Amino acid sequence: MPRTQGAKTKKLCWRVKIITQIGDNVVEIFNKEFTTLKQAGDEIGLNYHQISEIAPAGRVKQKQYKNFKMMPTIEVVKLNSPAVF
Repeated sequence: MPRTQGAKTKKLCWRVKIITQIGDNVVEIFNKEFTTLKQAGDEIGLNYHQISEIAPAGRVKQKQYKNFKMMPTIEVVKLNSPAVF
């Protein structure tokens, strides 16, 4: 029996936001929520390893790319589960 691929969760767990600054204006290019990092990476053209390094627990924080004039900022945020009352 082949192994199933990906997570089976349907809960939205990750928010990916891409913003850039043009002059004094901050422009939001992309803002969407996903169930897995793989889905998020596929949507914006990054593979799983690249997007996981951008995620909060990732090891690379865009070192040398920060100084590029038109480099957009990519934020990957883990969504908290809502409180159950």
